[in-house]
Amino acid sequence: MQASLKGVNRIIRVMVSDGSFNYVFKNIEAVAASEKTLTCRFQINKPQTNTIRTLHGGYIAAVTDFISAVDLARFGYYQQVSIHLGIEFLRPGDFGSWIEVNSCIVKKGNRLVFCDVLFKDEKSGELIARGSHTFYIHKDE
Repeated sequence: MQASLKGVNRIIRVMVSDGSFNYVFKNIEAVAASEKTLTCRFQINKPQTNTIRTLHGGYIAAVTDFISAVDLARFGYYQQVSIHLGIEFLRPGDFGSWIEVNSCIVKKGNRLVFCDVLFKDEKSGELIARGSHTFYIHKDE
């Protein structure tokens, strides 16, 4: 059973306040959740930019990891380990823009889960980046 939108935002708040690296995602909020897709958003502010004031590629990679992990957590998969993370950078995200991030669980196997994550500029609808993330799910024996 999946968590409600309120439950997903609670998961995000817990993850960003646990004292780990996840604090860098404190400006992310979930705005929609369906059986297949989790939609979140954030605004590009100075901490998310590179020296030319566009969305930092490292932040895109980190958000891919974080949002897809939240996507799994909303279905109760809390013990997951990344085994592959891939990013394609398609266009710059401009300072001040709002970015929509959609995570989709493409396939769930017995121990592996495959996710796709898309980054779009909310105003223009243009695709900024595309990520793929493969997880190993630890199950208690």
